[in-house]
Amino acid sequence: MVLIIIARSIMTVSTLLRAQAGESKAIPGRWRTALLVVVLSIAACWGGGDRSVTFHPTDDKIPVITDPKFVLHEQGTAAPWVDFTAMQRQVIGVEEGAHHEMIGLLADLAIVPGTLIVYADFLHQEVRTYDRRGNFVGIIGTDGQGPGEFTRPRKVEIADDGELIIVGDLESRIQLFRRQDSTYVLQHSFRVSTPFGGICVMDRHLYTIGYSGDLDGVIHKYTLEGAYVTSFGAPYKTSTWGVADWISGRGSLQCNKKHRVIAYTNPYFPILTGYSESGDMVWRVKFPDARLVRVQVSKTANGAPSVTEATHEIGDSRSFQVLSSAESDALIVKYYTYDINKTSKWHLFRVDASSGEGAYLGWHAGWHANVKLPVLTALDAERLYAQVIEPYPQIGIYQRQDQ
Repeated sequence: MVLIIIARSIMTVSTLLRAQAGESKAIPGRWRTALLVVVLSIAACWGGGDRSVTFHPTDDKIPVITDPKFVLHEQGTAAPWVDFTAMQRQVIGVEEGAHHEMIGLLADLAIVPGTLIVYADFLHQEVRTYDRRGNFVGIIGTDGQGPGEFTRPRKVEIADDGELIIVGDLESRIQLFRRQDSTYVLQHSFRVSTPFGGICVMDRHLYTIGYSGDLDGVIHKYTLEGAYVTSFGAPYKTSTWGVADWISGRGSLQCNKKHRVIAYTNPYFPILTGYSESGDMVWRVKFPDARLVRVQVSKTANGAPSVTEATHEIGDSRSFQVLSSAESDALIVKYYTYDINKTSKWHLFRVDASSGEGAYLGWHAGWHANVKLPVLTALDAERLYAQVIEPYPQIGIYQRQDQ
């Protein structure tokens, strides 16, 4: 177990160092040596102690759903729902060029169908806008902590048919930018009560995911002026230190305006839940084929808990998320599963936002022979938008062929 924790710690810190450097080059030898010293020092303190390991969420905490209408399985299909490698595309992003032409790290992407593409760049710490063909329009914000500046923007939402762009960053700040001629200017900003995992906007209200022992719920509702309204959605219950915070503060949200439903997923539960604006649960759907990675809790020699994500194994699933659909009635759920031979598949489902009933759409390839393939990020009635990771960061715009 100590060896596993050492290896995972080195990989995690190495990944963070690469992300901060904005490159995928190997960590220099001096960094690897320093990392080994730090991690081995921690391991040396492990001693004998109680090395028992528990995993969360425990089976008894995962909702039981028996109605087959709300239990959605992967259906066997040889052909993918979409094959990005065989489709023509337009791209945003170049390997070398002007600052605004190169993509750093795509944190989130939102669209006004047929009009506007907006994405948050976590590395460059700004938000960029493009027209429907991928032509650059402008930049919103810059690196910093002042008004109109971002500290690692993570989430972006669009309201009022593109007239309002809402950005959330790592400092738990929400900033609203109003269109003014061909650009966007800061309207106002506010801070939310907890660090957030996801956001969505509906009817002049903002919904965020976050965990705090002081708030009764994990989904928090604010007015667009920043006034707190209410919280709903039960947090994960456990007496183990750090686990409730780790699990309950993460997830994805989508607001379906037609049916006034807030759809919520948590990365550790294979469940999609629909809530009303007042926080009442209106439906719940289970995806039993998603064997989601769990949170691992072990103890140090002095009895203190150590909380990490469990090691991934063949057949495990990750990135359980909900996306908005081109259809006003529907939501898209996706997750990817590790397969043999260094491959993975993204599985896609359509869920009716009103009833919660749904069906399996199919899959698209994720990893193949150590190559990261494009990942579906958003869609509208005519196009698919995918994050392209290799050979360098891009946003791919693909004409839909499933209509």
